[in-house]
Amino acid sequence: MPSTVARTFCCFSNRLFDVAILLFISSIFVYLRRFSTPFERGIFCTDVSIRYPYRENTVTESMLIITTIGGPIIMIIVCEILRAAAKRAKCLETAHYSEKYDLHCWRFPAAVAQSYKYIGFFGFGVAVNAALTFIFKYKVGALRPYFLAVCKPNMTSLCSGSLVEYVDPVICTGNPADVIEARQSFLSGHSSMAFYAAAFLVIYLQGRFKIDFLSRLLVPFMQLLLVIFALFTALSRVSDYKHHSSDVIAGGLLGIVIAAAVLIPRADVFNAKSDEDDDDECAQSIVYRRGI
Repeated sequence: MPSTVARTFCCFSNRLFDVAILLFISSIFVYLRRFSTPFERGIFCTDVSIRYPYRENTVTESMLIITTIGGPIIMIIVCEILRAAAKRAKCLETAHYSEKYDLHCWRFPAAVAQSYKYIGFFGFGVAVNAALTFIFKYKVGALRPYFLAVCKPNMTSLCSGSLVEYVDPVICTGNPADVIEARQSFLSGHSSMAFYAAAFLVIYLQGRFKIDFLSRLLVPFMQLLLVIFALFTALSRVSDYKHHSSDVIAGGLLGIVIAAAVLIPRADVFNAKSDEDDDDECAQSIVYRRGI
């Protein structure tokens, strides 16, 4: 009994520590969004890169959240359920299959445990990506292509002297909230999130979705769709005049780097030993226990 209590305490302590880390990283994002303002840089009177008209988003924030957070979570759960079902069928063929379920915070059905693991890594990456993205946005304070359209400064008085003059500060007469948003061009949050989700799932599917009963081209096809989605999202930010090309490229690179850094070293997604452990599990006689 003491050992069981100690194991349970240790397990829940680890989970609470994980939650604390996620909350700390997320607090950086919340602080910047709610209690900070972007760096206010000036303008050059001859800068034509910030004179574009304002356009609505092709990919809205709600669409981005649903597709880049909800989509990966669903895909991970479905993949792990299929993996568990395939393993169950394999074990039944050898007549060694049995299930295990333990409420002592240690043993769960494989699909639940693995889904929790990879969704946890995915959520950690989302928090890191959001925090780093807004650190760049607020500290750089780069102007969006439509900055002058929402700032609405008096250009005649601002640029009364030399046309190459650098004007700082810029007195805006437009909606203050729109002006703050227009000072967050570098780097693209849509691009970083889209490429993070796409890169994470491309790596995850390559390492975990080894089920060929439908088609051997299924995984490459899904990976292609993910890349196309990320590219479409990133390119829409340029065509909507929300970001410069460099902002989109930088955001995409950030998302890819975070996905690779989070998933490859820590999640053992390409670790062949996990498959060997599954095979060893088939050879064990594990009692199915409920409520122990």
